[in-house]
Amino acid sequence: MIIYILDNVVLKFREESRRFRLKESGGVLLGYRTKRNDYVVTHSSGPGPKAVHGLFSFRPDTKYFQEKLDEIFEATEGRITYLGEWHTHPIWSKPKPSYVDIETMEMISTTECFRTENPLLFIVPSRECDVSLLLSKMYIEVWGISDIYIKTKLITEIPEYNLYEFKST
Repeated sequence: MIIYILDNVVLKFREESRRFRLKESGGVLLGYRTKRNDYVVTHSSGPGPKAVHGLFSFRPDTKYFQEKLDEIFEATEGRITYLGEWHTHPIWSKPKPSYVDIETMEMISTTECFRTENPLLFIVPSRECDVSLLLSKMYIEVWGISDIYIKTKLITEIPEYNLYEFKST
């Protein structure tokens, strides 16, 4: 399985990790799935203006998330949709899921309105580094699928949907 990630998405991760080096921040991952079951991450949101950032937790502005998702979903005629969540861990913390992360992903994978049984989870370390190094240090999981090899590939533009035989989730 390949997870294609648009470079601007990873730049947003780096920007957020710089803004909140000592606290958690995050957002949602948007994009599409291919018929080969690869993921193409084309957009990510920031935390939203009413988000709460803590040393060991992050509470997103869910209204902001929904507005961003609706805006992109409509602009792309439903091709770009929710794929999962991302958040940072402060500089002293390893990018590894906490108990709360696990509970959140379980809830997302079993709640119909999210429309995905296998959401992505990206945990981004708050480190000062270039984009390719940041990508290599991230924790990446496709929730609910074990024993798979995940390869990430940084891309600079969104592939044509028909090239990847767009698959509705």
